[in-house]
Amino acid sequence: MTSKAIALLAMVAVLLGGANAECPNQCSGHGRCSNNAMSFSTATSTVPRIQLPTGGTYSQYGWDTANVKKDSCTCFTRLEEGNTVYAWQGADCSERTCPYGKSWDAAPHANDAHDIQAECSGRGLCDRNTGTCECFPGYEGKGCRRMSCPNDCSGHGRCKTLHEIAKLRSENTNWSPFTEFDYASVVYDSAWDAHKVQGCECDEGFKGADCSLVECPSGTDPMGGPGATSGRECSGRGICDYGSGVCSCFETYGGDKCEIQKQSYL
Repeated sequence: MTSKAIALLAMVAVLLGGANAECPNQCSGHGRCSNNAMSFSTATSTVPRIQLPTGGTYSQYGWDTANVKKDSCTCFTRLEEGNTVYAWQGADCSERTCPYGKSWDAAPHANDAHDIQAECSGRGLCDRNTGTCECFPGYEGKGCRRMSCPNDCSGHGRCKTLHEIAKLRSENTNWSPFTEFDYASVVYDSAWDAHKVQGCECDEGFKGADCSLVECPSGTDPMGGPGATSGRECSGRGICDYGSGVCSCFETYGGDKCEIQKQSYL
C-alpha cells in the first residue's frame, strides 16, 4: 500500500471518528444526530409542547428539514395518551420528560382558553432523572392531574371526584324529603373539573372537609324548633364536641341528644 493510500485511510478514520462524536455526548444514547433542529409543537388544550410536530418540513423523527442546525440531537419518543411525545429532552437528550395534563391556571391562549397541556399540569416539578412528577401539596396522580383529598379523608371516608359525588347524589333517594329539585337528574360530566377536583365522602358518623369531625347524635327539638331533620346536631339544644362526638346540652336540656327538657324547668 502506497503512502498516499495510507494517508487517505488515516483521514477517513479521523472523519469517521469525528462523525461518532458530532452531537453532544452522542445524544446520550437517547436520540438521533442530524444537521437539523429538533422541533416541538405549540401547546394547546389537546396538544402538549413535547408532542412531535407533523406535516410540512418536519421529519418522522421530529426535526425540521428547513431549520439547519449542525450536529443537533433529536430525542427518542414514547407514547402517552395515544400521542407520540418526546421521551427525552435537552441538547444531549439526557433529561427525561414527564407526563402532561391540562394546566390548572395557564395564561389564556386561543379563544381565551386557559387549559393548555403542560408538563405535570403546572402543579408539580419534573424529576428529569426518573421522568416522574413531584406534585405540589394538594395534587396527585399521573401528571398531577387531580386534586388530592385533605388528609386522605382521615381514614373515615372515601376520596371521590366531583363527577362521582354528583352521580351518588343523583342516586340517593334520601334526598327526596329535603329538596324540591329533581335531584335524580343531577349530572356533572363535562365540566373541566369533573374528573380533576376531588372531595371526601365521609363515613356515617363523621363530617368535615377531611372527615375528621365526629358527629353528635341528634333528634327532635323538644321545643318544636329545628332539630335533626333540619341538620341541627344535639337536637338544636346543645353544642357538639367534634373531638368526642358528645353533646354539651344547654342548661335546661338533657339526654345524649339534648332531646329532653328537664322537668324542673317546665
